[in-house]
Amino acid sequence: MKTLTLKNIVLTSTLAVICGSANAATAVSDIKTATADITFGSTSTITHTLTPVKDLVAGKVADKTVVANGSIAGADLGNNLIALRFTPNTAEDIEPSIGYSATIVGKNTNNKLALAIQPVVDTSFTGVSIDGVTWLALLKGQDAYKLQTNAEQTIVADVYTVSIDALEVTQ
Repeated sequence: MKTLTLKNIVLTSTLAVICGSANAATAVSDIKTATADITFGSTSTITHTLTPVKDLVAGKVADKTVVANGSIAGADLGNNLIALRFTPNTAEDIEPSIGYSATIVGKNTNNKLALAIQPVVDTSFTGVSIDGVTWLALLKGQDAYKLQTNAEQTIVADVYTVSIDALEVTQ
């Protein structure tokens, strides 16, 4: 037979009071739920600029002709990489395996411009996988890239809008 101690008696009495103290209630209003977006910012903030080359002329254009220059600021280039890609759904035939080439469509959808992303300083880059998508990553210390034609082509006079995503990553 178990002996009742003062401690057990106090605990049992306390539980009885707590359980017995819940009274029935009747709702007199609708339930109102409050929500809040709790936001945590990135540990790094970068800025990304893409500037077209001025005075480009339509017609036969040589392979590797630079048509725009991109730069990234604010990154920890000593420890991290800058990853780049053509923005999804802004170009045709995006091909990450050969220097991130894509076909850009002009305002007149019959006009096409084949481009590739290339590092400015060195032609070397690496691929990094982010959420299952492969991005071109500039080597550590690099913060600039260029968009260039990836073949000799005849370009029709038009406006070709290009969109590039940049992301600072650690590897």
